[in-house]
Amino acid sequence: MRETIQLLGEDHVRFGELRVAAQAEGRTAVAISAGSDAPSGAAIFKADLPVPNEDAGGAVDDGEATLLIVADGHHGHRASHALVRRALSLDVPRDALELLAALRHLAGGDAHPDTSASTLMLAVLDRRRRRGFGASFGDSSLTLLRRGARPIPLSRKDDRYVTPWAAPTLDPRRAHEFEFDAPPGSLLVAYTDGVDECCYGTPERSLGLGDIADVLERVDAREQDEPQAFVEQLARAALRGAQPDAGGQDNIAIVASRA
Repeated sequence: MRETIQLLGEDHVRFGELRVAAQAEGRTAVAISAGSDAPSGAAIFKADLPVPNEDAGGAVDDGEATLLIVADGHHGHRASHALVRRALSLDVPRDALELLAALRHLAGGDAHPDTSASTLMLAVLDRRRRRGFGASFGDSSLTLLRRGARPIPLSRKDDRYVTPWAAPTLDPRRAHEFEFDAPPGSLLVAYTDGVDECCYGTPERSLGLGDIADVLERVDAREQDEPQAFVEQLARAALRGAQPDAGGQDNIAIVASRA
């Protein structure tokens, strides 16, 4: 049975608020926030925008596999939101070639409503094969977590942003491709840089991989809805920041799915 879930920044624009939702009997969850409402929070960078939350996230679950999607808009929210909406209409790709071919379905439309561009992270978790694959543009991230083990970064950041109104930006040759093993009990997490650059533009003063792994360790292992508890706690950690440095200085979108 196919299920989709989406959280768009345009629907969650109040600083300091957090929205979390889950699907597929709790095996996948999404969190979104405009950022912190503290004096040093996201408002100092975003409050003058018509839509101050440019991030978006979602997932498609067909029972055997889940497609995770996050997008972080730049200079407006329309590109990121259009990309997530279009990605959610896809069938879950069965291999990396299908995923790369699907990128062409994300482009289209003659009108350019603005000059916005976006990061794009697409990752498929195939539970039957216990493997996964994906493609990314820009500086959103994908990490594989297991309790008691080192987190495994799966993506690489770059400055290759995309827009659905310019098909060449979605050329698969511009994407960073990756494949990975996904053993039972692991958690696949996609997130925008509102997590690992929650102190704006300074990753060294933000949440690192160790901090993200620590969040999973603090989630009750017996929790039936572990992904939902995890994305909520990770988002709240990003809003607080890596003390004593400020957090919540950028929009946040997180998607997590259990292998």
